[in-house]
Amino acid sequence: MVIKGTSSLHDWESDVVTLKGRGMVNVENQQPHIRDFHLTIPVEAIKSGKSAMDNNTYEALNEESYPNIEFSLDEVQSISGGKVKASGELSIAGETRPVTLTADYDLQDSNLISLRGSYTMKMTDFGVDPPTAVFGTIKTGDEITVDYTLQLKKSN
Repeated sequence: MVIKGTSSLHDWESDVVTLKGRGMVNVENQQPHIRDFHLTIPVEAIKSGKSAMDNNTYEALNEESYPNIEFSLDEVQSISGGKVKASGELSIAGETRPVTLTADYDLQDSNLISLRGSYTMKMTDFGVDPPTAVFGTIKTGDEITVDYTLQLKKSN
């Protein structure tokens, strides 16, 4: 998972190095059926490779009070032809909003499904003030894009 954005100085990227997910997916006749899905991203797992930028990110996301970003699936609206559209609740920094996500899926076999997608949002939609640096002279743009690839595999 990669988070991308802009600033008054340059474009930037941060990687999500750890996440946890759980869900229920059934595969019947080569067609996946997603029945439940929940994803947790520890805020401290967002890494840019620059400690000052990471600290600004953690402060903007109020990591001390809200250590995780969470997504919970509400409904799969459609799934066919290698595409899935689903709605759910996204919680960031204590604010929860409904979101609709689309992704391409690839059924590797009955034990492994890959999901690839992208979601663009504004930080201020979740009450997050875009981070600044150098006494406010460098400003982060409000809009970010999250590119993700998730591998869902069967566990016992």
